[in-house]
Amino acid sequence: MRKLNICTAVVMGLLSAAGSLAQTDGKRHVSVGRADLLGWRRLPDIVTRLDPKRLRPMPAGTWEAKNLDATIEAARAAFSFQFGEASGFYTVESPAGDVLVAEWGNNDPLRRVWLWDDPRSITFIFAGEPSLIEPGNLASFCERTIRWQDDSGIVKSLELGVLPSGDVVGNAVYPTNEIGALAWWLSTASVRGVGYLAIGMTKAFFGSTYPLGTLRVSERFPPLSSRLKIVGRAALFDEIGKGYKAPAMITYPGSRDEIVLEELTSRGSLSEPEISRIVLGDARFTFHVDRTVDIRFLSLHS
Repeated sequence: MRKLNICTAVVMGLLSAAGSLAQTDGKRHVSVGRADLLGWRRLPDIVTRLDPKRLRPMPAGTWEAKNLDATIEAARAAFSFQFGEASGFYTVESPAGDVLVAEWGNNDPLRRVWLWDDPRSITFIFAGEPSLIEPGNLASFCERTIRWQDDSGIVKSLELGVLPSGDVVGNAVYPTNEIGALAWWLSTASVRGVGYLAIGMTKAFFGSTYPLGTLRVSERFPPLSSRLKIVGRAALFDEIGKGYKAPAMITYPGSRDEIVLEELTSRGSLSEPEISRIVLGDARFTFHVDRTVDIRFLSLHS
């Protein structure tokens, strides 16, 4: 499949004229069907937080750059084009944790692609003419923009549905797992005369791509590892398992624990009672939580 450059083909081309997307070669993966689909309700809220005035250049080699590089690498399996250098970035806090916001494009609000990168998922938001999110044009846009399973992508097929509000949402066929960590979504919104298309997915699809501290860790900017340097040794034990919402296994913060344990073991040897507390947990963790991350880590650092 032909590779496109994000700065020229997507921002300056694909978003410029939805009508030019009417034809596509090969197998069709997108259909327009049911409207009884749930919309991604967060999109309008996120759009209001996309602020071009806050964008600043991304310095090479920084912690933020490592986060962005991992997401750009993950995007290779999600889209049929290559992401070039971002125009700028900034970070914000959200209920889901620290978010990295990046943008590709230029000064025209109708020629932009935004990234909303939170601890568990990545969402790319395409901004264009309102005609972009009309069902027919959107189907053609998605056909060309998404990398499909028959081209080593994530999604096998996509069904678009129109909600009573006029917004379009997508019901995709993609791989799943038993714990429900894999998810993919599509949603649109029209805000102040601009059509926004959000295509998002959980980072669980690309787990090995992300370095420790960038995935399923809420405190990312600055990174948790640097924040823990000023936390007392005794208080570090209270950080283990922080954020777990029982009894769902998927919410257990194993990646976060690994960072906490790295800091804890750097402060000196652990006593047997301390090891027991870490491995077995206390009254807060009596929900058959899998502590294999803790046990594996301690076996390497005891």
